Amino acid sequence: MRPSISSFRPFALLLLLIPFLNGCSDKTPSEKTAIQEPKQTTQATEATAENLLAKAQQAAVDYSLGDQRIARASEYFEQVLKSGRTAEHLLDYAEFLRANNQYREAENLYNEALTSYRQLTKGNPAAYTLTIAGILSDLGIVVSADSQRREEAEALFREALTNYRQLAQGVSKDVDFVVIDPDQSELMHPTVYISFVAMTLNNLAILVAADSQRREEAEALYREVLAIYRQMPTAIQPAYAHAVATALSNLGNLVANNSQRGDEAEALFREALVSYRQLAEDKPEVYLPDVAIALNNLGNLVKKDSQRSDEAETQYREALDIRRQLAKNNPDVYLPAVATTLSNLGTVVATNSQRLKEAEALYTEALTIQRPLAQYNPVVYQPALAATLHNLGNLVSADNQRREKAKAFYTEALDIYRPLVQYDPAVYQPEIAETLWVFGSAYLDWDEPTQALPLLQESAELFAPLVQKDPGVFGSHYQQVLQLLEQASPAKP
Repeated sequence: MRPSISSFRPFALLLLLIPFLNGCSDKTPSEKTAIQEPKQTTQATEATAENLLAKAQQAAVDYSLGDQRIARASEYFEQVLKSGRTAEHLLDYAEFLRANNQYREAENLYNEALTSYRQLTKGNPAAYTLTIAGILSDLGIVVSADSQRREEAEALFREALTNYRQLAQGVSKDVDFVVIDPDQSELMHPTVYISFVAMTLNNLAILVAADSQRREEAEALYREVLAIYRQMPTAIQPAYAHAVATALSNLGNLVANNSQRGDEAEALFREALVSYRQLAEDKPEVYLPDVAIALNNLGNLVKKDSQRSDEAETQYREALDIRRQLAKNNPDVYLPAVATTLSNLGTVVATNSQRLKEAEALYTEALTIQRPLAQYNPVVYQPALAATLHNLGNLVSADNQRREKAKAFYTEALDIYRPLVQYDPAVYQPEIAETLWVFGSAYLDWDEPTQALPLLQESAELFAPLVQKDPGVFGSHYQQVLQLLEQASPAKP
């Protein structure tokens, strides 16, 4: 399961913090300065734009529109831009598109907004540092969805991080409030800058963790995130409860890759789940998606213990129930997660030989969702499709009468993974190695060692360098492949 990425704008976070900040100080700032963005429209046009923006924002959350919700909101946003193509309006539209997984369209708008703000800073480079950092961070999120552009995404996150660190370091802890974005006459508590540092570190850690050779670096980033949040003033720590839970969940995903650290990963997941459930009690519409993520993560971990399959199934089914309900109102956002949970649940159900038809039905439903998604946006959704095909291959291969079907599933999964490895070998080399492993093992079960041999040889070749760099994650897999390779090899005279 993909870790949780953090994305929010300063103004929304300020509203969240107001109840806590009001108790931090009774001082009133002596002055308030703000540099306004040059006016680009008449007052009448601005009023029209704001009216259209209100309609766009209303349509964006009107889930009764069903499949037409995104299109309807987009129509209003396009009219907003025609009325006044300001950088702020570009951001409003881009953030709506990003939140609804419309990454390609969002990226164009973010880039246009970034260009506008960079031009505004020519006379005063520090004036829009915060806004530019936020755009860079959101652009990083959008770009990182394409596994072939991870280096580009990392550069965006690092530039945003540099800006946020400069802002955080430039504010004295003795200051009660500071001016935020100059095109907004608002004030911000200094600790909020530090929270933006943590937010960006979290996103950077997710990107780095995708490279199996950089997991120690990713863990250090996650631990810095947690240290930042836990050192926040006690009075405002509740405002960051969600951020802390997200960091715990993401760190758990990373630690869970090491089979020797399962207990540590479970403790992290359970602490995150407790926090998410507490938050969901007050705002289920906001935090139930996080509860589902935490349950899915726990299920992924617990199922590794064959004695805990029932527990894993319970966690997956609760996650699935939540995601199905969410997908009824917002299919564009939550149907991909439904498919992931169906596939994960299928892996647990498939361990019971009496329930193979049930497992196949779960996988098949997942495929039904994933195939059109992969056609629409292959870069984002093909990897999940390949994972389900891999799982279906494992299931069907147990039936000798369906070996051709199993071959087709494994072959299609490999056909998806192979082109991706040239862009991101750290992520997809392990996937190819594992699919080759199980495909070769299936040929051995079918008593076809000649067909198994080249698959297992390639798998061993791919696992070998991975084991040298991360034996805790890949060592046991490599040893199993070597054992199968020995069985497939012709007997020496």
